[in-house]
Amino acid sequence: MVRPAQLSDVSRIAQVHVQAWQDAYRGLLPDSLLDGLSVEQRERWWRHTVERNRPHSGLFVVEDNEIIVGFSNWSRPKEGNSYTAEGELETIYLIQEAWGKRLGYELYVAVEAAALEDGCSSLGLWVLHNNQRAISFYERVGFKLEPEKVKIDHRGDVILREHRYTKSILPRTS
Repeated sequence: MVRPAQLSDVSRIAQVHVQAWQDAYRGLLPDSLLDGLSVEQRERWWRHTVERNRPHSGLFVVEDNEIIVGFSNWSRPKEGNSYTAEGELETIYLIQEAWGKRLGYELYVAVEAAALEDGCSSLGLWVLHNNQRAISFYERVGFKLEPEKVKIDHRGDVILREHRYTKSILPRTS
């Protein structure tokens, strides 16, 4: 079941966030980075995000047997005084036990529907260049690589190279 996140979900979202990073990025990022992740730090960040309640954004959780096993969030960036027509898929994370159950797809469908309802005509995202599992998922749901768009991020002495993917989204017709 996918639903909008509530303030009472923040602690579990933080736990899932850390566990999902450790599950998904083990072997792709240094163990020292993954083992140093803090649930408390993520909880503070997500609490602030939920309490701030930004316009043109959304945070969803997915439950399996009434336990939150994943989450996703999206937003519309601002350019000057107005919001862009391209929404940003900021996260989709699931703990490993939830992989292969179509829960990531359900989270994605919720994000796309919310972005469409908010007036977005496309969605964009950044993905770690060597995260083939995530890249395959995004390509299956219709995202296309923009080869000229690469972002370099630094986490301490770790360099993260991310690639940009985008997808046009249109209202579904019956």
